[in-house]
Amino acid sequence: MQGSILALLVGSMAFSIVMTWVYNNTHGSILLMILLHSASNAAVSVGVQVLPADLSPAMTTFIFSGWIPAITYAVIA
Repeated sequence: MQGSILALLVGSMAFSIVMTWVYNNTHGSILLMILLHSASNAAVSVGVQVLPADLSPAMTTFIFSGWIPAITYAVIA
């Protein structure tokens, strides 16, 4: 559980940096912010569904604790 809280904090901070950058560079477009957030939610939802079912326990814990979005947002930020 502690890993998922840390992943949530890292992912939230990195995604807020990305969203702030998009907001500032689109001259305050709220519509693009809504689309960015929706696209992020959709990507996470679809990503979980396309994973193979026979993953190792360590990989399953890594993926479902929220580290994949956190690492992705941190790299983008």
